[in-house]
Amino acid sequence: MMKKTSTIYKWAFLLICLFLNNKTKAQIYTSTYDGISYSSNQPNNLNIVYFVANNVPLDPTYKTRLSAIMLWGQNFYKQNMISNGYGAKAFGLFRETANPNNVKIILIHGSQPLSSYPYTDSGLMQNEVNTYFANNPTQKTSEHTLVIAAVPDQATANVPFYGVGKTCFALDYPQFNIQYVGTSTYEFSKWFGGMMHELGHGLNLPHSRQTNSENLNPNKGKNLMGPGNLTLGASPTFINRAGSAILNNCQVFASAPGGTYYNNHNAGLTSLHTTYNNGILTVSGSFQSDRPVTDINIYQDPHPAPHSVGGEAYERKAWSVPPVGNTFSVNMPVSELEITNGQYNLQVELVLQNGETTFDYYPFSYINGIPNINVHFGTLATLETDSFYNNQSIYPNPVTDDLNINLGSANDNYNIEIINTLGEVIHKTGTSKKTIKISLSTLPAGMYIVKIKNSSSNSGKSFSIIKK
Repeated sequence: MMKKTSTIYKWAFLLICLFLNNKTKAQIYTSTYDGISYSSNQPNNLNIVYFVANNVPLDPTYKTRLSAIMLWGQNFYKQNMISNGYGAKAFGLFRETANPNNVKIILIHGSQPLSSYPYTDSGLMQNEVNTYFANNPTQKTSEHTLVIAAVPDQATANVPFYGVGKTCFALDYPQFNIQYVGTSTYEFSKWFGGMMHELGHGLNLPHSRQTNSENLNPNKGKNLMGPGNLTLGASPTFINRAGSAILNNCQVFASAPGGTYYNNHNAGLTSLHTTYNNGILTVSGSFQSDRPVTDINIYQDPHPAPHSVGGEAYERKAWSVPPVGNTFSVNMPVSELEITNGQYNLQVELVLQNGETTFDYYPFSYINGIPNINVHFGTLATLETDSFYNNQSIYPNPVTDDLNINLGSANDNYNIEIINTLGEVIHKTGTSKKTIKISLSTLPAGMYIVKIKNSSSNSGKSFSIIKK
């Protein structure tokens, strides 16, 4: 009887183990291309296209070489996601089931010679890629695509090499081989770092630069989405937390099915406040959103406009924090900046779970290392004399029509100016009334600074408003 009972327990134990093993086994996704079976443990995978113009010979080693490069890059992204606290996540790649060292690369033979696909115009190449996917819809496994153009000689390459939305472009040549990582042999570092940088754009990443302390950290160094495109593999290079926060919600970083991506949103700031004390600029605020907000990225860009000509945000420094409910606060030491004089703009980005982001910006300036910034909105307040002159002014977002301001004393004279983001005074008036009305109905949407000064004492304050 004992023996029989023992046997029953053994079989029960084996069945439980088998059940648990099947329960925890990762789901495998498959794809077949050109008669070869591929697999991935991620539901959404990066589309990699190898584009060969009709006068460029096909290098027979392209698949082996580019597979090694993409797997190196995938691991780099994963290690940075781990370092920034998001776990072992990376962009998905389909790999050959029989030979996992090879990734799925779709070969497209272009209809035109190489000169028809210049750097300055990615349209024709993009159209031919779109046509392929329209005719082969099952081969498109996500919204994100890396198009790699074959060139015979890297020294004279003239093909698209940038990101356009969720599509990014790079190049390949016969000597483009991961064995040269960290070297300038055959210009590998230049084109490899550039490829991983442009891939970042295709995965939703904007430009940003490392802070001063990150630059000195031997485990970080240069940010990939800034000057790190020239240092990847050769010296410390990393992806900052702001970038990882965006990647965490990118479609091809999903580890499980069922997520909804890029389906629009209704989200924005409901309040924002800036303060400066003891060398630290603090930005705090609140938001509303119909999509979950997972992180808030704050940027300081030493340019007066968000994407100024020649700047393109290469020099902006990034901070990133998770929300606390629907609020956030971040401290930004001025010591982290390289430039502490001149015009800047503050940028606030809500990172949404569906892969989208919001963007608000506020021009200001640094004067001898001190931020001259006064952004306050969120609670409609009456500006009585004491609070107006001794504290920061507060106004709501958005302002749509008229702005009513209580100046406190009916006997004083005041000068009022409205200034646009170019520093131009577009409205100027004087008044001795206790309550003044500033009409905004004729102004275009945008950011404005309102300056109000007491004519007799020349004292006063300025504050920001946003016209929707």
